[in-house]
Amino acid sequence: MTRRDLGKIALFQAAMANAQTAKKYTGALDGVESKVDANNFDPVHFTNTLYDSAPLRMTFQAKTRRQAEQWQARLRPKIAELVGGFPEKRAPLEAQKLEFRDFPTYRRESSSSRAAPAFRSSDIC
Repeated sequence: MTRRDLGKIALFQAAMANAQTAKKYTGALDGVESKVDANNFDPVHFTNTLYDSAPLRMTFQAKTRRQAEQWQARLRPKIAELVGGFPEKRAPLEAQKLEFRDFPTYRRESSSSRAAPAFRSSDIC
């Protein structure tokens, strides 16, 4: 056995001893878990809390066809409000074929179309 081999063994043993005594990293809040509420940093918990506290005014509880139609009549404008409304008139689609590629068993095509009228600076001002 050479001195180089002995040095490698000694270095390996020292590294293993340090690895066993070194504290493992468990997260960004190491050491402060007892001082903060971890739920304040959890986006899922935050979202569930918002969901639980939201009023459920539009819940479907109809028992008859007439009640269901009345619920639909109230729901349609609410959905339009939540998505930001719809344009007053339809815009031309202006469909464009972007590319196509032929493969042995199929053809892949990419296309683009316009769903809403284009905005101009004069519309905003």
